[in-house]
Amino acid sequence: MGEVFLAEDTTLGRRVALKILTPSGGPDSDRAPRFAQEARLASAISHPNIAQIFEAGEADGVHFIAMEYVEGEALSARVQRGPSAPADVIEIAIQTFDALEEAHARGIVHRDLKPANILMTGRGRVKVLDFGLAKLDDREAAKDTQTRVDTVPGLILGTVNYMSPEQALGREVDRRTEDSELITPDLTANNFVK
Repeated sequence: MGEVFLAEDTTLGRRVALKILTPSGGPDSDRAPRFAQEARLASAISHPNIAQIFEAGEADGVHFIAMEYVEGEALSARVQRGPSAPADVIEIAIQTFDALEEAHARGIVHRDLKPANILMTGRGRVKVLDFGLAKLDDREAAKDTQTRVDTVPGLILGTVNYMSPEQALGREVDRRTEDSELITPDLTANNFVK
């Protein structure tokens, strides 16, 4: 839905990741509200394992999200490098589940958790990114009409290889289905654990 650029916050003198909503090439009235929802939901979570949102807005007709720049490596690239020690795998899982637990406590379901959306810093800190498909669970959505972007029942969103069975079938998802997204071939294959 967007492209991400490395940018500089000239006011505070820091590097940021700047996500820009790219043109869809066709009529898609849901894109700008969904992009705004991503910023709003991700910014509602303050957790050391979730990339922080600094600002969201529109300038000259271009929608953007300015967020924490995380210097590191995607978990997908780390998996491709070869096996990791069991203790490292457990630490990655603990930090990822801790981030999800915080999101779930706020009624937010990520819906696109995959190794490409998990970055590892040089110091071993996990950062969960990309809340572009996130949604509020039904309890929170009923309270928060400002954030909600209605989804179409049966519409399948996400990355097929990392979907829970419920998500792949176009059924309602909640925190329970999301937890199964971490149990994927990439994370449990022999090439990831020594």
